[in-house]
Amino acid sequence: RSIIGANRFFEIYLSTPRQIGESRDVKGMYQRARSGELPQFTGVSAPYERPKNPSLTIDTGSISIRSAAAKIISSLKG
Repeated sequence: RSIIGANRFFEIYLSTPRQIGESRDVKGMYQRARSGELPQFTGVSAPYERPKNPSLTIDTGSISIRSAAAKIISSLKG
């Protein structure tokens, strides 16, 4: 925000519950992180900090990709 200006900055937070993220993990990253193979893996062995004040929050666990994209496009146009 401070670099490009608050009026040009649009932060989108794609919120996904960990269980859903793990179920979508085709590369096995969560499993590798839990075994210690990937140290400092966000959400497993390293903390995750949610955005403090995103312009838009989308719960990807409860809506489709198409609906999420439509929300983003609508918000950017508005």
